[in-house]
Amino acid sequence: QMLMRVYGALFWSLAPLINVTEPPRVYVSSFWPQEYKPDTHQELFLQEEISLLEDLNQVIENRLENKIAFIRQH
Repeated sequence: QMLMRVYGALFWSLAPLINVTEPPRVYVSSFWPQEYKPDTHQELFLQEEISLLEDLNQVIENRLENKIAFIRQH
């Protein structure tokens, strides 16, 4: 519950700065190479880490496609 409050406050504070209609995605995870402690939200952290890596991969693919489209135009 506290995490969701912080999450909402972060979006509320960022909205005027980034000037977009949709708030940016914030990933909640721990990227330490150590194992998670048993009392943490391991599944959530692992899903968020996978989601971040997938989104980064998508950004790389889109960048390449955008460069190809730009070259074709010019």
